[in-house]
Amino acid sequence: MNSVKIVPGIRFKIDQEPYIILKLLDGSIIQVLNEGYQKTELLKKSEMIKMLSEGRLEFEVKGKNIRPSEEGSFSTKYKEDFLEAVDRKDEAIFRIKVIKPLLKCRTSRKDISNRVDEINQLFDNPRRAEEVLGTSFIKKVSVPSVYRWIAMYRESGGDIRSLIPGYKNSGGLGKSRIHSKTFDFIRESIQEVYLQQQRITIEELHYIIIAKVADFNEYRKEHDKLKLPAYSTLARIISRIPEFELVSSRKSPRDAEVSYEPLGSGVKVEYPLERVEMDATIIDLNVIFADGTYKERPYFVPALDKKTRNILGFSLGFGGVGWPEVSQCLYHVLSDKSYVKEKYPFIINEWNAFGVPGSIVVDNGLEFKNIPMKDACYQLGVGLEFAPPRTPEWKGSIERFFGTSATNFIQLIPGTTRSNPRQLAQGEKPKEVPGIPFNIFIGLLHKWIIDVYTQDLNKGAGGIPAKIWEKLTDDYPVDWPNSTHELPILLGRIKERTITNQGIELKILHYNSNELNHILKKFSKDNRGAENKFTVKYDPQNLGYIYLFDHLFNREWIKVPCTSPEYANGLSEWEHDEARKLSMKELGQVDIISLAKAKVFLRQQNELWTSKNNQGKAAKLNSNQEIFGESTKALNDREVKIDYRLPEIPECHENEYLNVSDVGTEIGTTENLPPLPVSIRIIEMDGEAKSINRKGKRSEKKTNARTQTNVEKPSILRNSSDLDELTTEDLFGFEVIKR
Repeated sequence: MNSVKIVPGIRFKIDQEPYIILKLLDGSIIQVLNEGYQKTELLKKSEMIKMLSEGRLEFEVKGKNIRPSEEGSFSTKYKEDFLEAVDRKDEAIFRIKVIKPLLKCRTSRKDISNRVDEINQLFDNPRRAEEVLGTSFIKKVSVPSVYRWIAMYRESGGDIRSLIPGYKNSGGLGKSRIHSKTFDFIRESIQEVYLQQQRITIEELHYIIIAKVADFNEYRKEHDKLKLPAYSTLARIISRIPEFELVSSRKSPRDAEVSYEPLGSGVKVEYPLERVEMDATIIDLNVIFADGTYKERPYFVPALDKKTRNILGFSLGFGGVGWPEVSQCLYHVLSDKSYVKEKYPFIINEWNAFGVPGSIVVDNGLEFKNIPMKDACYQLGVGLEFAPPRTPEWKGSIERFFGTSATNFIQLIPGTTRSNPRQLAQGEKPKEVPGIPFNIFIGLLHKWIIDVYTQDLNKGAGGIPAKIWEKLTDDYPVDWPNSTHELPILLGRIKERTITNQGIELKILHYNSNELNHILKKFSKDNRGAENKFTVKYDPQNLGYIYLFDHLFNREWIKVPCTSPEYANGLSEWEHDEARKLSMKELGQVDIISLAKAKVFLRQQNELWTSKNNQGKAAKLNSNQEIFGESTKALNDREVKIDYRLPEIPECHENEYLNVSDVGTEIGTTENLPPLPVSIRIIEMDGEAKSINRKGKRSEKKTNARTQTNVEKPSILRNSSDLDELTTEDLFGFEVIKR
């Protein structure tokens, strides 16, 4: 995937209709020509971004390896994927390393000849070649070859797929390829044995891996046995490990620091997205889910633009940080954010951060230093830089953002654990404070980022991040991805599944289509299709469809929809997991109907905040002081209890199944927030209150008689300015007990 600059002459397709850009008008309007009807049209940039995110808009691709297009049209896809070209990916990387110094300016034949001589001199010294080029692959080159590579790369707009060698077919039958299980053995052995201070040799490591593969093959059929990896293959994989990591693991971190001096000053940038910093941290806050269970301290992965200090995207997760969380942050950076206005109408400002980064700076954590991360950056055309250890100034902007978010937002929410236990006041016990519901926290985080952080003065940026972004992106237009079809495949979560006549099962949901059924009908004893596990990728923010890689027949990705679209479309993996928990707990069964009922239960929480009368107060929360200032003390001194009710389910006649919409899944489709942070706990309908102890278990106690009074839900007063005067009627849907 390459980036595209929006300039006159660029061609694209909207719903397969060809267009060409004629002129950029006032910065937000683009004049285009419909080539099919020869009709001039005006399009807004915001409309084009939305169509790009929906997959309706695709830009033209040029150069080598593109898919043939219809006669008289142009192509928008490559016929070969960089990630699948395993046996030729190294050579494509080598080619781009060779021509990179020649791309910065106009070059003469003498410049190219000198570069060819330089590369050919490195051929006899592989160790020196790896130091200079950063890749273990090396071969002799010629002047015509370098000329051809430069032309192909420039014609494609800077897409590395144009440099993939075409002398072999990717992964065809009979071609040698290391099995993924063999790669697992190699990676495990390198981590467990080679990267230790015993400093074993590569030869000894090779014998260890051979023994593991032999044990694995012992009870497998002859045709199903793994091929033993060659010594040269193992040496090539180890040669890709950074020298700093080798010295640090096999000797000591101190030796690594002495060998590699860190940079002592920050990096200067000139325009937006030139340098994007990404990191992960744990949030000092207890959160709670709809079924009352605690999930302590979620992990937060944001991406920040170095030049403007604008937040480009983020992701949240539990139980640690890995590639799934990092990939979702990247997906958020490259996605349209118009969902904010629809999902959180109380947010005042727009979140216009969007585009392809020039380079991403990360630390040396395994969540960033992995093959999927590197492959994604290569295909996106994004540079990946690893910050030297113990050099916080290398990505100081994101580190400062973590400090700001902790002190000005996280630690002001009830239930915070503080960043240091010594900061807790005497008698302050975070686990005994009711945690904030996770979906409410996500909305608060959006509110703080969009209406507080990006709208406040940032000394590092020299102004207000949102305004700086708006001005500089007019002067330096950001690059767009040429298509969003590949993003779920490139950045989605990976599973392996078999195909049956019911399609594919994933998290008790089923996916099927005519294309998938055609694959099933081609299964035979010869190709062993029924026993094959197919690679499946899915977007954790939308379980409405998955992508399957057909490695047996057409070697391409196909999109497969869910057989229950009313339930799955737009449903996140987290919401689905929570619905499954509730259906098991409340309804005792796991099927689509019970999941729909559980989904109603989750959405019911948000009904308290969807009233238009509430939005008047919520809209006032546009500064840190108004959200978490001293004026909220009167409200925080009150105890608020929410009565969650499950709507009645319509009765069904015999052999008649409810449609998902019949059980209320369309109720409360937006997630609005309370006007102020309050402490919340769930009470049952039978008059018994259940509190949550430290271990996350429920203990029953009698509810005070006055909590049983049914209170109608009047509108919140729009003009209430003094929070000390708030009464029960001011709180929509709440019963208030003043201590």
